Amino acid sequence: MARTRRTLANQPDRVFEDVVVCRPGDLMEIDSTSFDVMVRLENGVVDRVEMTGLVDIATRTPRRCCGRR
Repeated sequence: MARTRRTLANQPDRVFEDVVVCRPGDLMEIDSTSFDVMVRLENGVVDRVEMTGLVDIATRTPRRCCGRR
């Protein structure tokens, strides 16, 4: 019980705010993840790649998506 009380006490009062988005490009979200596959890169090295995506919140459409290492 005390552990739960300490954990709750360490949390910020409000993590997220309500945001109003009116136009495309007002708010974007970005995220990256690495793939569990091996690919041969342009320089001949075999390695894992990472994909990064950017989403426009107003239109809910992906704006950019790229894979890199």
